[in-house]
Amino acid sequence: MKKEIQKRSLFGDIQLIALAAVEDQDWDYATRKACRKYSEIFHTPLHLVDELPLTYILQNLFEHMFEDMSPNDRAGFAAQLTMTPLEIEEREKEAGEDDNWLEEEAKREAARAAAPPSKARPPTPKAEPAPRPEPPPDANLTFEDLPPDKE
Repeated sequence: MKKEIQKRSLFGDIQLIALAAVEDQDWDYATRKACRKYSEIFHTPLHLVDELPLTYILQNLFEHMFEDMSPNDRAGFAAQLTMTPLEIEEREKEAGEDDNWLEEEAKREAARAAAPPSKARPPTPKAEPAPRPEPPPDANLTFEDLPPDKE
């Protein structure tokens, strides 16, 4: 019975360590995750992947990722990688402004939806049906001219 309790404790401890690693996402976790992904994509047993140089693993993962991108997406990714810290800060500021605009628009829409409808609405004009086109005068189609139904 004592061994069973120790196994459960060890199992639980390992689960807690794994949970903390996922929450913290430190460097060791990131390298283990890259190794798992490499193993999955390139069908290599995980214990063999651990023996490969990390630079080899990462380069192959990135090449695999970039192969699936369009040329425009690759160019955009390259531009993003080569941005200076100042450019990154400006881009984040612009993204924040876009978020603010979206929040303001959502508030306006909610206010419109909550407001009672105006009683002075103009009546909605009814659309008239489109005129039926007349067949050309030289079209003398009869029932016999139609192709037979395929059954």
